[in-house]
Amino acid sequence: MKRVRDQGERFVLCSHGEAHAAIVSLEDLEFLERLEDLVDADEALRVLADIEAGRDETISLEELAAEVGIELDDVASTAQSNAIQ
Repeated sequence: MKRVRDQGERFVLCSHGEAHAAIVSLEDLEFLERLEDLVDADEALRVLADIEAGRDETISLEELAAEVGIELDDVASTAQSNAIQ
C-alpha cells in the first residue's frame, strides 16, 4: 500500500493468470473518474447535437415506461417508500 500511495505504483490482482482488479493510488482513481466524466459529457453533447439536427429522436418517459412494461405510479410509490426508510 505504501508503494501505491507514495510512489504511484500500480498492482494488478490476478486469479488463475487472469487479471480481475487493480490497486491504484487515490490520485490515479480521481484522474480516471474525471476522465470518465469528460467522456460522458462529450457523449451527452453529441447526442444532444444529433437530436437538434434531427438525426436522432426522443420519446417521453411515459412512452418509454409503456414500451418496457413499467407502471410509473408503481415506480413513484417504490421511490417514495425507499426515501422514507
